[in-house]
Amino acid sequence: MPPLPVFCSVLALAIELVLLLELRQGHTPGLYFIPILFLVWANIDFHFVYGIAVLAIFVSAEVVTLGQKEQVPRFARDDSSKRVLLACTAASLIATFVTPYGWGSYGIFWSNITSAANAYFPDYLSLRFRTPQDYVLLLLAMTAFLALGLRRSRDAFQIALLVLCIMAAFHAQRDGWLLVLASVAVIANPLPEEAASSELRAASFEQRSTFYVAAGFSFILLVAFVAARMPSNDALRAKIAEHYPIAASDYIRGNHLPTPLFNPYPWGGFLTWYLPEYPVAIDGRAELYGPDFNVEYAKVMNFQAHYSTFAPLNAAGTILLDKSSNMAAALPSARGFKTVYSDNVAVVLVRDQGQP
Repeated sequence: MPPLPVFCSVLALAIELVLLLELRQGHTPGLYFIPILFLVWANIDFHFVYGIAVLAIFVSAEVVTLGQKEQVPRFARDDSSKRVLLACTAASLIATFVTPYGWGSYGIFWSNITSAANAYFPDYLSLRFRTPQDYVLLLLAMTAFLALGLRRSRDAFQIALLVLCIMAAFHAQRDGWLLVLASVAVIANPLPEEAASSELRAASFEQRSTFYVAAGFSFILLVAFVAARMPSNDALRAKIAEHYPIAASDYIRGNHLPTPLFNPYPWGGFLTWYLPEYPVAIDGRAELYGPDFNVEYAKVMNFQAHYSTFAPLNAAGTILLDKSSNMAAALPSARGFKTVYSDNVAVVLVRDQGQP
């Protein structure tokens, strides 16, 4: 995953799951933080809609438990807590409208997941089970269901949570993080609700405080260890150069090649950071450019349309392409282009001024 705002969604959903699972075990103070969480989340990334869906599942599951006589969490029996839950849920929903886009954030989310351009971008395609991580993800989901089976759990929330996240993760590779978080949350809650609630209620405040202090100290030690083992800048640069156009970017900057720049979709985020003086034609924020633009880009890069029909490529003064792409093999031989740099990673072309 590229370093995009979705990282904040990963953290926010993890916090939400912790708060909801602890809420079912009787720790209600965390409930009041959920609206604040959504207020911040909705102003950072539109994937907050997944969090709203999880919250809706949780509330629905609490309603379902009212008709059950067995294995009902303590929270489900507390009518006052249920009223607070409904109030906080309403407040969370209202908080998601307190953004520059208002209710339009939901429209952006919907248009993004239903865009016709998704068929052209690998991250938006369903799992192909061609890489080891796909099978690891499947194994993690199976383990979560196995954990529920071994506990003989009929927890509507955890079951529905896993089903929803499996549907999302298998539909689009970029949403695999949803299934990872859901599976870890289910696996890490090994005790039945009543037993877990009893243990937590029996634990003293001092014991829980000691645990949190020890966990925080361990985290600090881990960060210090990673920082001490961090490779040098030259080593990091060499590793990055194996997959990203560092040398080609240095050539473009050093020779002051003309703008605008045309670049491949996967390199947009990198170039924004490494070559900021050359605004990118496209980057990983597909929703920012709109479905029409993305479809045109994909058709040109897949030879379904002539390059002259795509304005950013037709008007580009400098073209940076992935050496392994079909476009990098075909465009240098096209009339009006000249290859000025090439290595194992990238190809750089400019307009051939000698052509009429």
